[in-house]
Amino acid sequence: MVSHGDMICPWPQVQGNIFRFLVLVGVTYEFLMLEGVHGWIYHYSNVTMKWDVARKYCKKHYTDMVAIQNMEENKYLNEYLPKASTHVWIGLRKIRNTWTWIGTNRALEDFAKNWAPGEPNNGKNTEDCVEMYIKRISHAGQWNDEPCRKKKRPLCYQASCHPDSCSGHGECVETIGDYKCRCNEGFYGDNCENVIKCRALVPPDRSLMNCSHPYGNFNYDSVCDFSCVEGYEIHKTKRLQCTASADWTALLPECKVKKCIWLEVPRKDVMTCSHPLGHFSYNSTCMFGCREGYALHGPDKVQCLASGQWTERTPTCKVQVCETLTVPDHGNMSCLHPIADFHYNSTCDISCNKGFALSGLNRIQCKVSGQWTPEKPTCEAVKCGELKIPYSLLMNCSDPFRPFSYSSRCNFVCRAGFVLQGSDSLQCEASGHWTSKIPICKAVQCNLLKIPKRGIMNCRSPFGDFSYNSNCVFSCIEGFVLQGLGSLQCQASGQWTAQVPSCEAAKCTRLENPVKGIMNCSHPFGPFSYNATCDFSCEEGFILNGSDSVQCGASGQWTKQIPSCEAVNCQALTQLEQGAINCSHPIEEFSYNSICDFSCEEGFVLHGSERIQCQANKQWTALTPNCKAVTCQTLSQPERGAMSCSDPIGDFSYTSTCDFNCDAGFVLNGSGRLQCQTNGEWTAHTPSCKVVNCQALTQLEQGAINCSHPIEEFSYNSVCDFSCEEGFVLHGSERTQCQANKQWTALTPNCKAVRCNILKSLNHGIMNCSQPGGEFSYGTACDLSCVKGFILNGTDKLECTASGKWTRELPGCEVVKCEELKIYHPEVMNCSHHFGNFSYGSICDFDCVEGFKLEGSVRLQCNESGQWTDKIPSCNVLGQPPVVSPLIYMGGIAAAAALALFIGMTVTLLRRKLKTKEYDTTRLNSDSTEGTEGTFENPAYTPTGSS
Repeated sequence: MVSHGDMICPWPQVQGNIFRFLVLVGVTYEFLMLEGVHGWIYHYSNVTMKWDVARKYCKKHYTDMVAIQNMEENKYLNEYLPKASTHVWIGLRKIRNTWTWIGTNRALEDFAKNWAPGEPNNGKNTEDCVEMYIKRISHAGQWNDEPCRKKKRPLCYQASCHPDSCSGHGECVETIGDYKCRCNEGFYGDNCENVIKCRALVPPDRSLMNCSHPYGNFNYDSVCDFSCVEGYEIHKTKRLQCTASADWTALLPECKVKKCIWLEVPRKDVMTCSHPLGHFSYNSTCMFGCREGYALHGPDKVQCLASGQWTERTPTCKVQVCETLTVPDHGNMSCLHPIADFHYNSTCDISCNKGFALSGLNRIQCKVSGQWTPEKPTCEAVKCGELKIPYSLLMNCSDPFRPFSYSSRCNFVCRAGFVLQGSDSLQCEASGHWTSKIPICKAVQCNLLKIPKRGIMNCRSPFGDFSYNSNCVFSCIEGFVLQGLGSLQCQASGQWTAQVPSCEAAKCTRLENPVKGIMNCSHPFGPFSYNATCDFSCEEGFILNGSDSVQCGASGQWTKQIPSCEAVNCQALTQLEQGAINCSHPIEEFSYNSICDFSCEEGFVLHGSERIQCQANKQWTALTPNCKAVTCQTLSQPERGAMSCSDPIGDFSYTSTCDFNCDAGFVLNGSGRLQCQTNGEWTAHTPSCKVVNCQALTQLEQGAINCSHPIEEFSYNSVCDFSCEEGFVLHGSERTQCQANKQWTALTPNCKAVRCNILKSLNHGIMNCSQPGGEFSYGTACDLSCVKGFILNGTDKLECTASGKWTRELPGCEVVKCEELKIYHPEVMNCSHHFGNFSYGSICDFDCVEGFKLEGSVRLQCNESGQWTDKIPSCNVLGQPPVVSPLIYMGGIAAAAALALFIGMTVTLLRRKLKTKEYDTTRLNSDSTEGTEGTFENPAYTPTGSS
C-alpha cells in the first residue's frame, strides 16, 4: 500500500519497453522460483550532504544506502531519478583498497561494475566514496569515485523484513508488499516458530549421559554425550545428535567391563586370584609366592585397573643369591657350591698369611635370606706396641698395613740443639715386638758467662745450666746504662747469640752559658754525666729567670730547666681608640730602651705626645695620648622613603652612616647608604624613591590579556587578567599582579588545547589520527577502519570537540559473517571457526557417508567479503548420475507444469505493472526538514546482497 504523496514508478514504461521487460523477467526467473519476489522501495532527498551524513540519513529514515549489483537496476535508477545540479551517493566505498557495498559488507564483483571511463582514478588520493551520474549527457548512470567530504544527494532503500520476522530461525525473503520465511534446518511453521522433536533418551546400564538442548529437551540439535562408570568402556557411538529428520544419529551405546590380559605363573610358584566382575577383569586381584631358597622379583600383589592394565608386571621367582665373595687381603679362600656360584647353601673356608690374624669365623654359608652367615672374616696385620716419644725426638714411620703393625718401620732424628743416643731405626716383627728400644736426645752445652761491673745477670735454663735454649737477661744499677744486647741465648751450635754487655754512666745533654749569663760545673763520672752539677748567675742590668743550680740525674735528664737572663720591663701599652701605635723593642717588648710613636685614624685628630720611651726606672717618658672624631652636616629622609642612621661617636660625626629605603613598590634612585668622611663631607647626595617596573607582558597564543595600571604601565600594583579562545584551557593563574620585588605574582599562563579521553586501539581495527594541538586534544580527527575480514560497527570518523568530548562513541570491528551452512543426510560437515560461527576465516570440510560420493568442493572457506569460496557440495549415490536442477532440466509432465507456472507468473506480473502506469511522478514530503524526497518502487527486481 502506498501512502499519500508517494509515487510508484512503473517498471519500465510498458508502451516502449515490453521486450526489455520480458528479457528482465527471464533473467530473474530463478530468483522468483527460489527466493520469492523482493519488494524494497527506493528513496532519495534533494538536500546535498557528505557521504557519512548521507548514510546516517538513510539508516535513520529507511534501511540503508542502496546497493546496486547488476546493470538493469543501475539503468532503472538512472531513468527514473530526477535530474539535479548534483548526482547521488550510493552505498559503495573503498575499505582497505577494496570497493565494498557498505550495507551488506560484500565486495564489488566484476559483473556488477559500472565505472565511467577512466574511473576510479583516486585523483586526490582520498576518493574513497562513489557517486552515480543521473541523466548526464555522457556516461549517464555510470559511477565515479569522489572524496567523501563532498556533498551530494543520498539514495536509500527500505526493506520489509525485520530481525524477528522469522523467529530468529529462518531467512526472511522480501516479496511484493510482504515477506515469507525460509526456515533453517530443524525448524518449520509460517514464522519458523516450531522445532523438530526426537524421542527422549534414557542412559543405559552403568553409563553416564550429559546432554545439551539449545532448542528444548531432546529437540533438534540436542546433543547427548555418553561415558561409562569407572572400570567400564563404551561400545558404539559416544555422541548422539537429534537431526532434522527427528531421528538420532545412532543407536544408544552400551558399557562393558574392562578386561586385563590373562596371567600365568611357572610351575612350583604360587598365584592366588579373586575375580569379582569376571576372570581377569576390572578389580581382579592376584597374590604371588615362591618355594624355599627362591626369592620373589617384583610385586607380591597386582590388580586389574579401570584402564585395562595391571597395576604392575607379573613377578618371577629366582634362586636366592648372596653377595659374590673375593679372597680377603693377605688371606686365602676355599668354597663349595652345590647349586651355583655364591647361591643358596654355598660354603667358604678362609685363612690368613704370615704376620696376619683372622678376625671372625673361618667358615661362612649362604642362607635363605640371601645373606652370608656369619659375616665374611678379614685378615688383620699383627700389631706392635704404640711408640711414644719425647719433645726432643722426631719420628718418621712407614706403615704398609696400619700404624705400628707388622712390617712397620720407624726412623728417628733429634731436634736442633740435641744429639741422638741409641738406634736411629726400629721395625715391627711378626711376633708383635719392635727390634730395639726407643733412642733418647741430649741437649748441647754453651760456655759459662760472667756478670758485668755495676751490672746484674738473670738466667733461665730448660735443659740444664748454660745448655741449649738457656736464656740470660742483663741490666745495670741506678745511674748506669747497658752497652750491648740485653739478652743472650745458647744456640744449637753451642755458641751464645752475642758477647756479654757492659754498664756505662748515664749522659745528660751538654749545657752552654745563657745569654747575658755565667755557668760553673763539676763532673764526678765524666763531662755532663750522672751526678754532674752546674751553678748560674746574670750580668748587671739583667735578672735570672729560673733555678740558679741544676744536676744530671740517673735517667740522663737534668733535674731542672736551664735558667735565662731577662731585661727590665716598663708597663705594656695598648692600641688607641681610632688610632695606632708603632713601637721598636731592641731587647724585649716594652722593655728597657723600647720606643713607641702614636697616630690617629682617618677622620680623627691626636691630643697628646707623638713619641714616648721606656727608662731604666721602668717608667715611660710621657702619658699615652688619645684621638677625637670629625663631624658632618645634618641629613633628612626622602619622600616615599625612610632613613636610619648609626652614630657610634656622635650625631652625624665621622664614621656615622645613614641607610635609606623606599616604601613597598618603589626603588631607591641614588646611593642607599651615606657616610661621614674625614673631610667632614658625606659620601653622596641624599637619594630619592622611584616606582618599581615588572617585565612587560605580551598577548597569549590562542588567548587574550586585559591589564590595569594604577601608577605606570606594567609597574607596581599593575593587574593583568588572562583568557583563552574556544577549545583551549588556561594552564596557569587567571590573574597576575606586579609585586614590589619586580616579579609578577604568577608566571604568564598559556592556552593548551582541550584534551579528550585517550582512544583505545580497535580490536581488529586501524586508527589514524591527525593531532594538530597534541595527542587526543581539541581539533584531533581520527579515521577508523577495520582489518581484512572485519566491518566497522559505528562511525568511521571521530573528532575531539571544544567540550573535551568525542563527537561519537568509539566504534567496534565486527567479524564479517557468511551465510550459515546447512547440510542434510548423507552429507557430513566438519567446521573450524576462528572468530565465531560461520564468520570470516571459518573453514568447513565436507564428506559423505558410506555409499555416497561428494560432488563439489571438499573445503569451503568464509572470505573477507562474507562469501563462501564455493557452493556447498552435495552427496550422490555411488553409480547414479548427478541430480539436475529443476531450472536446468525438466522432463515430461514436470517440464510442462514448470512452463505453465512461468507463463502464469509472467502474465500476473505484466498486469500489475500495467496497472501502476496510471500514477504520475510527483515529489513528496514537502514539509520535510531534511529536503524534498522522491520514492520509487521496484517490485520486479531482486538484486543480490540487497537488504
